[in-house]
Amino acid sequence: MKFQNTFCSQCGEEFGPGDHGYSHCRHHNVKTHLSYSQNGWSLIHQGSPLCDYKKTKAEVMEVVKFYKITLPDCTWNGDRGEFVITETIEETP
Repeated sequence: MKFQNTFCSQCGEEFGPGDHGYSHCRHHNVKTHLSYSQNGWSLIHQGSPLCDYKKTKAEVMEVVKFYKITLPDCTWNGDRGEFVITETIEETP
């Protein structure tokens, strides 16, 4: 490893030891996104959930904040089986 700690120049997120950092968030967040279904919201990183289902988007955003993640504007809609623009999702009570 060339560097003891690597970063994203755009958001400042730390990635630990590595050979390179990132210039833009879009280079390191491709594999991290929100997921929504009738079960609730979850944060997914490289195919694995980083939290249990949350009842609201606000709750899952606390997890996003904890991990200092910049998300893409799309969310996996598990009920429809496709990515959709996050702001178009209507939460069910």
